[in-house]
Amino acid sequence: MASATQRASLVTMTLNPLSVTASTPPQTTSPPSSSTNEPQLAIFHRMGMVISGMPSVCLWVSFALTLNDAHHKLARALAMPCLAALCLAMMSHPTSNPIYVKAGISLYYIVVAVAASVGFSRDGRPKEIVLPLVTQIGMLFLFHKYVFPLRARISRLETATLKRYVYDTVFVNGIGSLPPLVYLSAESLKCVLSRTPSVPSSNDLACGAVIWPQVSICVMLFTFLVMRLFIAPLSSVEFPTWEELASFEGISPRVRLQALGFGLALFLNLVLFCLMAEDVSEDMLSLVHAVAAAANLSLLVTVVAEFRLFRRGGRAAGTSDLAAGGGALQSEGSQVLRDVEKGSSGEFMNVGI
Repeated sequence: MASATQRASLVTMTLNPLSVTASTPPQTTSPPSSSTNEPQLAIFHRMGMVISGMPSVCLWVSFALTLNDAHHKLARALAMPCLAALCLAMMSHPTSNPIYVKAGISLYYIVVAVAASVGFSRDGRPKEIVLPLVTQIGMLFLFHKYVFPLRARISRLETATLKRYVYDTVFVNGIGSLPPLVYLSAESLKCVLSRTPSVPSSNDLACGAVIWPQVSICVMLFTFLVMRLFIAPLSSVEFPTWEELASFEGISPRVRLQALGFGLALFLNLVLFCLMAEDVSEDMLSLVHAVAAAANLSLLVTVVAEFRLFRRGGRAAGTSDLAAGGGALQSEGSQVLRDVEKGSSGEFMNVGI
């Protein structure tokens, strides 16, 4: 039997039903914002990356319009830093509409190919059309064949993983990889801009032995960035130890091929760095071209082999020794730099004093 207090409460609820809801105000929940569901960098950073990728294509267009030979040399020198900035912009919002990304990258390479063809044709150098045309078509093929599918796979990662990827890999490590590219390009810019208009700039002997080594070294650094952006997020393998790499025991033949490919490219680019000079002979310039071609070919074969494994889905866990190796080498290099800085500051140089 209900008590007197319960009966009084029942009567109160019957006469005034709003008395119960008045004490507990309704709670409104706003839908989650798009920035929470879709990890992305701020529009300020994304626009800065896109703008940083434009100088090379603008210089190619300027060369086609003005036939100023210095413009196409500057465009080649800035090609890798600009492309690196565009790759960062492309991955700064991994879940964005892929149609716009594909259209933007395709338009970039088409404009460069057309501008280079028009410029060299008008300047009476049709043979020089071949290299930029083949390069742009090849890069466009690699992007559509391998890079865009990998971007689609990255966009399907978990939200927490994507946040770490956008904020750490793209923003911190990605932007940190641009200064070395810009620094190397500055040598070519200095050589080209220091030439007076009275000197025939069409002769590649003036700055060719500066531009081509710089471009080759930048291609290698850009390759490391590509591995970090598109392969490392899908990798879950542990990189072989330094003992295994030194003895070549306990590692697969594929890893051996990767190590040989990158080791050869690193050695050849080191040779190119030593050969960088202005106003060289034709024989020296031919040697520079041959070494640069060998270095880039070694990188291309190694990277395409790794891309094919990921695009085929050949590994269930999406592992990559090459990507893990890039991170390990970068970490080891950073530690060496820190040790050198400590030594120069005298923190551990007082041993035995």
